[in-house]
Amino acid sequence: MNNIKVDFTTDSSIDTEILTSIQTLCSTYEGTIPLDRRVGLDSSVISESIDISKEVITADIFDKIEKYIPEVEVIEVSFKEGEDISMLDVLIKLGRREDV
Repeated sequence: MNNIKVDFTTDSSIDTEILTSIQTLCSTYEGTIPLDRRVGLDSSVISESIDISKEVITADIFDKIEKYIPEVEVIEVSFKEGEDISMLDVLIKLGRREDV
């Protein structure tokens, strides 16, 4: 995904392999993985307004991480304004899910 940059804040209980899986999930467009076309984020947000894009991306991140990486809980998704207006910087706050 060229237009979305994802960073994480997390405690030390989440290992590097899980963070790599989340990075891959959030940097893939939905529909581009042959065996499961639902993996990835909705690419239609690129042509939407910034406010709609943020809403769709936030919902998508919560849904997709819960579905594909259930041992992690998304606590918060926030956005920071960057110098490049064509790039959306996403910050995902993660925690380890206790019930898995």
